[in-house]
Amino acid sequence: MRTLCLLALRLKDTPQTLDTCAAGTGLMIQLQTSLEAQVKALLQLGDTLYREGKLRAAIAAWRTVLSLSPEHPEAGAKIQRARHVLEKLERLRQRQGGTGGLSPRSGT
Repeated sequence: MRTLCLLALRLKDTPQTLDTCAAGTGLMIQLQTSLEAQVKALLQLGDTLYREGKLRAAIAAWRTVLSLSPEHPEAGAKIQRARHVLEKLERLRQRQGGTGGLSPRSGT
């Protein structure tokens, strides 16, 4: 957005162009702030679900983080950790013949 505004200013330096660029920049800042708030809330939701043993639901929350912010440094690691725990629980359940209270809750 900033590059487009700079280009527009070079091509036609009018008050209207300046107003349009300022409005666009303000909108981008609002969107970024909103996105960051959503990502933070989803990370916290995933953490809460994980602590409650709702591993699949936690993974879903963290996947949503990655859909909003693909390069997020924490979400991918959290998903890997939860998947690792799910795998361990599945192996324990198989050893016990599929009985017992070791199955992870789905969160649904």
